[in-house]
Amino acid sequence: MQENINIEQLKDKGFLTIKNFLDKKEVEKIVNRLKEVPLENIGHGDQRGYFPVTAKAKLAKFLKLDFKSLITSSMLIKMAEKLELKKIAENFFKSDVNLHMIDSYYSPVSKEPCIDWHSDMTFKPGINYNINIASLKFFFYLTDVQSKNGCLAYVPYSNVITKAVAELIVSKKIKYTPYWDLQKLRNLVLSKDNLNQILNVTGEEKFEKFIENTKFIENKDKDTEKFDLEMGRGGVVIFDEFGVHRGSMPSKTSRQVLRIFYRKK
Repeated sequence: MQENINIEQLKDKGFLTIKNFLDKKEVEKIVNRLKEVPLENIGHGDQRGYFPVTAKAKLAKFLKLDFKSLITSSMLIKMAEKLELKKIAENFFKSDVNLHMIDSYYSPVSKEPCIDWHSDMTFKPGINYNINIASLKFFFYLTDVQSKNGCLAYVPYSNVITKAVAELIVSKKIKYTPYWDLQKLRNLVLSKDNLNQILNVTGEEKFEKFIENTKFIENKDKDTEKFDLEMGRGGVVIFDEFGVHRGSMPSKTSRQVLRIFYRKK
């Protein structure tokens, strides 16, 4: 699998996609193992969709006699090892990494997006914030997705901008204002009080690409299909969680995903 991974593109644009990363037999095996996720409508953030990866978490499941979760976790960890996901993450970070989290969730048919345009790594005052805990995420589609039907979208180079903002806030070179959602992030970086500081970190080229690529958020529907990552089941989106992304509405069919995260040790 390693030869298919363009690490430089991943680091530069913040993401890459690989179709059929999982073959049909692997997908079926995972779907059968995770069949309770759609049956029980386990959504994003539901703890029932999390599978233990640390010794402490595994012990907690054992004490609760949740052997099914432990078996599922073991299967998914072995799959990750076979796919050499850890090596990919180590090449990305240029560092040893730990498996941080595995989860799966289900989104039923809806006219609402799975999640709006945002960045996962945004600074919040009062929290002991460490920029180095950002994850590299492996986002596996277990169902087919298309534009306006459940696919992930990612704004190229947005990882560079959001990381620069976080670094500048942490170092107290710019003042914090909320910027989880894309509109607020644009307001922050275009502010006359912040612009030069951010440009000094990002450079003009990537900053201008980001501003151009995100103009759509000023439109009435605040969305675009330009960055949609359509894919069949078994495909994977590998991405830096600093970058701006969203999950489109599953307007035609439900969506199920499997996510595996790695962080620097």
